[in-house]
Amino acid sequence: MTKGTNVYTTQLQVVDDPRSKHTLADRKAQFELSMKLYNLLGDMTFDVDRINGVRLALEQRASTLPANDPLATRLRAAAAQVDELRRKIVATKEGGAITGEERLRENLAELYGNVVAFDGRPAQTQVERSDATRPRVGGCSERF
Repeated sequence: MTKGTNVYTTQLQVVDDPRSKHTLADRKAQFELSMKLYNLLGDMTFDVDRINGVRLALEQRASTLPANDPLATRLRAAAAQVDELRRKIVATKEGGAITGEERLRENLAELYGNVVAFDGRPAQTQVERSDATRPRVGGCSERF
């Protein structure tokens, strides 16, 4: 610790919480799955940002052309296709959580929250959901 020009040092011993009933292996399994889900959410966020950028660029380019221009029609159609892919990944209805709309991101975020909220070994169903979600996220990225 530094305060002004004085530097204070000491050694700290980090120990497991004695109240925890979970083994080191359980906590490692929880950490590994939570990090996989964390990275998957990060990849999904990156993909949605790219999708939004392309969609907005297509719409902007179309808006600079006359309404009846064939290129404008094709650009708007491409923007709609990109937006349809985005709707498979994220909830898009106005109103947030109260609409009940859930997509891939919302399901993955719920799974992540459930895994990190418990210090023990993840349930087998949580591992299976994670494994099942990974190709769906990658598939959206590939289709994009």
